[in-house]
Order: sequence, then structure tokens, then C-alpha cells
Amino acid sequence: MTESVSETGTLVLVVRGWGGAVKLPFWSVAGGTLPQPFLDLLQRTLPGADILTPDLPMGTLSNADPADLVDQLLGAVDRRFEERPFSRLIIVAFSAGTVLARSFFSRAQGAQMPEAGPVGGSAAHALPRLDPATARPWADRIERIVLLAGVTRGWTLSSATPVLLRLVSRWVLFFLNTSAQFQRKGWAFIERFRRGAPFVVESRLLFHQVERHFAAAGRDLPQTVLLLGSEDEYVSPADALDLGLRKDYSYIEVPWSSHTDILDVGLPEAADTPDAGRAAHRRRAQAKRTELIGRALTESRAQLQTIAMHPDDVDDYLDDMDRPVVVPGAASAEEPQVAGVVFIIHGIRDNGFWTKRVAREVKALARSRRGAVRAPTPTYGYFSLRDFIVPWGRRDATYWFLEKFAEIRIRYPDAPVSFIGHSNGTYLAAHALELSPFVALRRVVFAGSVVRTSFDWARFGARVGEVLNLVASRDRVVAYMPGAFERLGLGRLGVDVGGGGFEGFTASEGSATPTADGSPSPKVHNFRFVAGDHGAGVSESMWRDLAAFALEGTLPEQRAGDPLRPAERTPREQRIGRIAPAVPVVALALLLAFIVAMVIGLEDGELAAAAAAVAVFITWFLREY
Repeated sequence: MTESVSETGTLVLVVRGWGGAVKLPFWSVAGGTLPQPFLDLLQRTLPGADILTPDLPMGTLSNADPADLVDQLLGAVDRRFEERPFSRLIIVAFSAGTVLARSFFSRAQGAQMPEAGPVGGSAAHALPRLDPATARPWADRIERIVLLAGVTRGWTLSSATPVLLRLVSRWVLFFLNTSAQFQRKGWAFIERFRRGAPFVVESRLLFHQVERHFAAAGRDLPQTVLLLGSEDEYVSPADALDLGLRKDYSYIEVPWSSHTDILDVGLPEAADTPDAGRAAHRRRAQAKRTELIGRALTESRAQLQTIAMHPDDVDDYLDDMDRPVVVPGAASAEEPQVAGVVFIIHGIRDNGFWTKRVAREVKALARSRRGAVRAPTPTYGYFSLRDFIVPWGRRDATYWFLEKFAEIRIRYPDAPVSFIGHSNGTYLAAHALELSPFVALRRVVFAGSVVRTSFDWARFGARVGEVLNLVASRDRVVAYMPGAFERLGLGRLGVDVGGGGFEGFTASEGSATPTADGSPSPKVHNFRFVAGDHGAGVSESMWRDLAAFALEGTLPEQRAGDPLRPAERTPREQRIGRIAPAVPVVALALLLAFIVAMVIGLEDGELAAAAAAVAVFITWFLREY
């Protein structure tokens, strides 16, 4: 039984949002510092409580590492409990602070992200670990968590975002990130809260691990109340409920409230307000927010159900993560124990229809072995060549990959994950391995890979088991673009793609030697060759082979005389590799020549000749591509 506040005291930890206090079209979008009337409301609602508002460097220009801020929060609460043995702790957080608050709660319970995957590649998956012995002594006193306008899934721009912000956001973020890079701080603070960013997805996994621990111990999580404005332009209900509905959650929609308005509970109205009706509406909205926030801080789950949204009315997020199909009228049955997951991702200029067919092969092969395997095939949509070339296009897609991988780990926490990817999908998996330690893959199949030939698989140790890299005999897409960029040394300029799908991987090929820490490094198999162009590795003739390696590690057969799997390239196919570095150089030279011709004002005939040369090259390239 929780003791009353007046007897032993309550500590309220309040975590602010990102940004400054001044309301401008961009700078105040995440809320900035907490207004004093809001803090006064907390004090009135919880009389006698100690309100702790740590001064965190979360201003608009901040380059702070969110993990360091979580450490600061833990230290601040540690010191306050040393001063006074509070009987309960209530966490209140707003906007970006909700991600910090959730990570704070998980870390306080003893949850930590792994530094590396477990030894033994046969079942490698790097979930967070939770050691109750490392939990804070006050962790079990966390009684309630109140999240306002929570971006717990990370922020993203949408059609609900103000037009001005959508127009300037990319340039402002470019400025913030460039400033951070110049100061050698990595990325800007707000960039680290983008949907799918490593810190965000890792906070989700940390919380999920705590949730599993509580369930195994027969304990309830602290009561969690989610308040979201009905007019929030940055956060959707699905974002606030990123882990799905839970019995410990109460989801409350706050009427007449945008993202920052949710904190407006009593700011003084200007005396010369010209619109009395608007002022009256604002006072009604403030009164409603005051009521709902007060109830969120004090009432039980049962009491809050009278104002919380019904689960059927919550626009929850559902994606094609290969959940079991429920047939109407059929006898219900528990989902069988999933023995493994095969994650299948398409590439650029591809809607991913082939992924469904490969998933079908995977599950059919698993059923023939009497095993239960899931094969999610989510799509990031049609990914253009422009999206692939620009760094932020590949980064955004990698963040998408991390978010989907986290969802798989949450839904199937005990099942090892394998991966099948084509083209840009191979880059997403490789880059995700580099970004976060929770990504671990039992087996990896790359087709039409745009990953560097020198990619160091060994550094991931047991986080990766085996790799099958299907090399197409005449993959001009890889040879002329990412492969040529790698051979021209553009990696030093941040162009981190390469010709793995045309040349094969040079590091760790055929090797499974131990790494420095004693764990085995991945064994890499370059299968040379699959006859055809960029899509040869995922053509119908390869579907069964893709499934067999992903499930069982069975390598494709190299049959003598098989025209679909030749052991050598033809002389014409070999020429592709020899001329590949010249293709982007010639293209750039022709483009520059055409621009110069226009600037210096050549005669019409000469200009037409230059235009014709560029047109011929572009036509040839597009045909080849």
C-alpha cells in the first residue's frame, strides 16, 4: 500500500522537450522549456511533492548525446534520494523528453544495450540485457509515468506538419547537422530523435526487455498515462502507442490542443485581446487541459477508463510484419512457437512484389520441416535513384529498417532473425549493423549488393552467422554506379556504397576465424555467378535457394554447364568491370561540357551536337541501367 504524500513524500521528475522558449515557426516546434504555470499545476495537484526539473542541454542548437542526458537524469534522481528517502517517484515528460523518460525508467530497472552479440552465431540475436542487481535502489518506487505529446517512436514530418516547417526543415536540419559535424559532436540532438534513429529504437527495446522481466516476475508496470492533443501536428496516436496498447496504459486525447498547446494551462491573456470569443475559447481549453493533466497525475487506472479512449478507437499502427492470419469462423488456436524469422527487403525502383513470393518459399520450406517460421516483408515504398544517391535518402531508409527490425525483435524476442535483401536492401542491413548493437542476423543473403567490397564482416563477431553474396554475371547497375564510386575512391567523401554485387566481398571470404574477443567472425560465401543482370539473384530460379540458405545454411549448387549459374563471366561481361569507373566520369564530363557550351554561347549547330552527345550517353546509360 503506497503511503500518503504527507507522510513520506513524493518526488516528481519533470523532463522538458527540445527547443527554445520563443515561439517561432521552426524553433519552438518541440516545446522548449516548461512554462511556469504548468509546473505550478504539478505543485497544486501534488501538494508537498518535490518537483525536480533537471537543467538539460536540449536547446535548438544542442548537440548533446541523448544517452548522456539519461545518465544526467539518473544522477539527479540518485542525489535527490540520497538527500531524502522518498516513498514514490512520478515521471512527467513532454515531447522529446518522453523518449529520455522511457530510457531513464528502463535503465533504472537495470536494462542495458549489449555491446556485442552473444558468442555462437547459430542463434545470434542481440536483445538488451537486464540485470536486476544493477537496478537503482529506488527503481521499485516509480509509481506513475505521465507522457505528454510523446514522440516515443521518434519524430517525422507528415501532411499534418505546418507547411512552413516542411519547407525549411531539411535546410535547418542540414545546418544543425553540419554544425554538429564541424564540432565533432556527431549528429544534432534533434536528429537523434528522428523516427528509426538508433537511440529511439534502442529505447523501445530496452523498455520491452523491462516489460518482459516484469511479466516473468508477476509484477505490474507503473501506471502509464499518455496524453496527446487532438490537434497535434507532429505526433499521431500510433506514435504515442508505439509498443501497442497495454493493460497498464491509459490513452487520453486532450481536446483543442496542438503539440505545444498541451502545456498551456494558465498563461496570462493579454489585456488588449481584440477577440473576446477567442480568449474565452482559450480559457475553456486551458481548463480542460488542467483537469485532464490533474486526473492523469492522481487517478487510478479504473478511474481513468471513464475518459480514456477505447482500444477500438485508437488508430494503432499495423504493418505487414507477417502476423498470423485469423480466419473468421475458424477454431481459434494459439500461435505456434516461432523458431525463426526471415526478414526480406527489396531494393530501389522496386515495389517489392518478389519479396512475397520468396516469403512464401521460406514458409513452405519451413512447413515441410515441421517448423514455424515467420517471413515479414515490409516495404519502404518506391525508392528512386535520386533517393539512393543522396546520403539522407539512404539514412532515412536505414532508420526505417531499424524501426522494423525492432518491431520484429519485440514481436518475436526469442527467435533468431535471418535476412534476405536485394540492391538498396543490402545497404540498409549492412548500415544498420554498423549503427546499432541490437541488430544481429543468423544468416544473411545479399543479391545485387550495393555494399562495399571491403565491408568488414569480421568486426560484428557473432552478431552475424553466415553470409551468402550472390554475384550476378552482368550487373551493370552495381558496376556502373556504386561499384564505380568505390573504385574511384569516393568513400573518402562519404559515399559509402560499393560493388559487392558485381565483384564480391574481399574481406572474410570463406573464413570463420575467431575475432579479438574470441567470438567467431561471419563466414562469407561469394556465389559466382548467377547469370543475368541486377535482378538475377532474386529471379524465380533462385527463390528456393534463397529460402534454403536463410533457413538451413544450404549453399546453392554450382552445376557444370548450367547456363543459369556459370562459373566464369563471358568476355563481354568482363568488359563491364573494366569500363565501369569511366562511366560516371564520362557522364560528368559530358554534362559539364554541355553546361559550358550553353554559358559561352556556341552556335546552334555546335550546341545541338553537344546536346546530342549528352542525349546519346543518357539513352545508353538508361538502357544499360
